[in-house]
Amino acid sequence: MGLPSGFTSLYRIFLRATSASVLHHGPATRSLRRLYRPSFETAANAIRKLENLQTERNAVEAQRIEKWLKIFDERVNNTLSFLLTSSLSRGLSHRVTSNLFLLSRSNHPWNLAMNKLNQRTWNPQLSPDSPEYSLQPPSVFSTTARKRAIKQESINEMDTKVWGALGEVLDMAQGRDGLVMGKVVFNAQSRTLSRKKKGWEH
Repeated sequence: MGLPSGFTSLYRIFLRATSASVLHHGPATRSLRRLYRPSFETAANAIRKLENLQTERNAVEAQRIEKWLKIFDERVNNTLSFLLTSSLSRGLSHRVTSNLFLLSRSNHPWNLAMNKLNQRTWNPQLSPDSPEYSLQPPSVFSTTARKRAIKQESINEMDTKVWGALGEVLDMAQGRDGLVMGKVVFNAQSRTLSRKKKGWEH
């Protein structure tokens, strides 16, 4: 089932606005579009779910999704105004959009590291009890290796705290100003720059 023409037109306008907001800078444009695409995908899923609910005559759930879509529409309109201001001036709006690009780029390796944490690649040539799949006890590490591991653990903990705090700030900014800040997506796993949401289910 296709999406309403009004929604697809809005998305095309939004894509053009993201490009203009960073003065059509290629990497920044692509980064912003990647940030915002998941938000529109969530809205598209909500529209499809709403159409099904209307067919099923589930009025309560339909009203809840309609309310969410109305709020989303308002946030997108506010964000379009924000992006327009960014394209016309070098003030706060432009600095924010530029920083969103930088945040997305710097968040990339951190997300990859978190996704790979404690993961091991399966090798069909090895037996299930192969030493390759076992964890080395701390006692086998040299003093230098232990210090390096402790230092890296401290860095990882700090990264987690920093990105968590940043998420809280962006949450407040989105709530206060009614904006859409987008999501970071890697390996089919979606992470908001703010905390992860489930769209209309909240």
